[in-house]
Amino acid sequence: MTPPTFAYQAHGGSNRIDQMLSITNPNTVDVAPVLAFTPVSGDGSVLPGVRVGTAYGSDRGELAVCPGGGFDEPGPAGRQRGNAIVLDPKLLHHTKVAQ
Repeated sequence: MTPPTFAYQAHGGSNRIDQMLSITNPNTVDVAPVLAFTPVSGDGSVLPGVRVGTAYGSDRGELAVCPGGGFDEPGPAGRQRGNAIVLDPKLLHHTKVAQ
């Protein structure tokens, strides 16, 4: 499995969501990565004791990212700048639902 890649956009522009973390999934299956964020100040210094969470659960492995990509929003502590690493890229298994 190829690890996902990330891009952060602080300002989304007119009629767009601000503080967006784009996640690109280059695989052919859905993944639910567990991300860890390192909060840093505007000058790049690590902010000790500050924790970063996300709106949709990518920090807890609760965000399904389809092949191609998805997005999440870091919490207030991660909104200025930060680094994300993948702790656990889980593959999601599909179950066919009877109709």
